[in-house]
Amino acid sequence: MPFATLAPGRLARHDSIMGRTVGGILAGLVVAYSLILAVELVGMQIFPQPPDMNPIDPESVRQHLGEISVGSFVTVLVAWGLAAMCGPMVTRKIAGEHPKWPALTVVVLFAALVAYNLVAIPTPAWMIPSAVIVVATSSVLAMRLTPWARARIS
Repeated sequence: MPFATLAPGRLARHDSIMGRTVGGILAGLVVAYSLILAVELVGMQIFPQPPDMNPIDPESVRQHLGEISVGSFVTVLVAWGLAAMCGPMVTRKIAGEHPKWPALTVVVLFAALVAYNLVAIPTPAWMIPSAVIVVATSSVLAMRLTPWARARIS
């Protein structure tokens, strides 16, 4: 049904739903990013990086890979797990009565960013399967453990 033929009340409801959907996706991504930033900043205080390593330069990370504490990598996994769970949960809270696709959008975008990070920045071999397990498990839990979002599957 084209928008022009919708009754004014239905058109306003459609705009409200779209606003909550887009807002929910953006809020979920912001929450995920903020959690990663916060957890990794705390982790860097507990497990400092090698003094002459530039974390933005993949070659520098590769050269100092043996010097980086295992705790640093575990901190990253914890941050990713929290972000993969809380980002979609916030999205579902804001999007409310929608199907699960807004939260799934956050899950897919987040998983793509994690995959890019794993490819772009050198990591130990155990980090890749661990990241897949942590992010997948957290994302599934986020989709199942959101009691306040009365989401429909469609």
